[in-house]
Amino acid sequence: MKLLQNLNYTYKEVDSYTLLKFQGQINQKKLVISGYSVQSLTFVEQLDIDDLILSFCSNVQFTEVPRNIFKLMCSNCSLQNVDGIQQMKQLTALSLYMNQVNNINALSQLTNLTCLDVSCNDVSDISALGQMVQLKQLGLTDNKITDVSSLSKLVSLQELRLGCNTISDIQPLSSLLNLKYLSLYENSIEDISPLSLLINLTELQLNSNKITSIEHLKSLINLKTLFLCSNQISDVNAISHLSIEKLYLDSNNIIDVSCLQSLTKIKELYLHQNKIVHIHHLKLLTTLTLLNVSKNLITDLSFAVQPEFDPSIFDLLIRGPQLLRPQYYTEQQNTPSQRQIFFSNLLSEITFTNEKKFQTEKNGRKMKSKFKLFEENVGKTVQNANQELIKMTNKVCDLFGLLVQEQQ
Repeated sequence: MKLLQNLNYTYKEVDSYTLLKFQGQINQKKLVISGYSVQSLTFVEQLDIDDLILSFCSNVQFTEVPRNIFKLMCSNCSLQNVDGIQQMKQLTALSLYMNQVNNINALSQLTNLTCLDVSCNDVSDISALGQMVQLKQLGLTDNKITDVSSLSKLVSLQELRLGCNTISDIQPLSSLLNLKYLSLYENSIEDISPLSLLINLTELQLNSNKITSIEHLKSLINLKTLFLCSNQISDVNAISHLSIEKLYLDSNNIIDVSCLQSLTKIKELYLHQNKIVHIHHLKLLTTLTLLNVSKNLITDLSFAVQPEFDPSIFDLLIRGPQLLRPQYYTEQQNTPSQRQIFFSNLLSEITFTNEKKFQTEKNGRKMKSKFKLFEENVGKTVQNANQELIKMTNKVCDLFGLLVQEQQ
């Protein structure tokens, strides 16, 4: 008989007798129990498994978890404490995601743990983690942490998640030189100078903080993904020479993006909700697959109809309440477009202030779109820009082979 690798009991009334019928049929893999009131876990010891996953279970008692379990996930189980878990010294991975735990002192005795996730709990004191130098992955997202000084000795860490806390001082993190992934989003950070030594980082999340200067990020030569959205940044020169592939700069105070033309590896660039006026420099970014510059102050889209922009390799999406995608073009493509550019600046639904309606006809089918100028982005330039915008819109439509005629 073929041995089971996974056994999943979800929202079923099962007792130890039912599960023990599988004894000898499970080949050192995992047992998943979801939505079940756990009366006892002692029976698990008789099942030859390595991983135990409990989700939406009640009455979980760690004192009953068998010693043959190496990976334990206990999520959404309404846990308020981790009493007894210190006896499970064999654990190499532990997740307590989405519970109500506020004291993690017992975890300090789990000296074999290399992966720990205590995200989405009520933890404020993490001093118990200070001696767990064997940890490689640590998740502490969405807690009540203000002090991270106890993490300074965890030099084996490769992944650290500290988003959604109330951290302001990140100086203790400067010693974590092996970090490859670091998330610090939604905190109260202003000074990011301690990060300048973390040159092995490939992904850094600093969105939704109080950052004004990113000068100290220029040394992070291995960065591939960088989140800086929702801060107070105006100057982005410091990161213009990096090999970033995904860059999130939306919701800042950026005006000039000319320096970003040096991002020769960039694939996705998010610049929406800034104060950008000109983006013609970005036409040199030939590796781009997605560019979002919506909600800025852009008036000139002429770069989009330059000869170097081949319509066969990208879509121009005019982003507003709706996206106007020329249907004939998408129907001709067998695969999704390779390039996308998002706008909702002066243009919204490719529409103008005069509220004139235009009608587009292709292959006997009519597509109607209302033209209206997106006034919140243009302010006083509305009247002056109107005629130029009409010309540009016609060019954009021509780019896709559309025939635009004013509806009588």
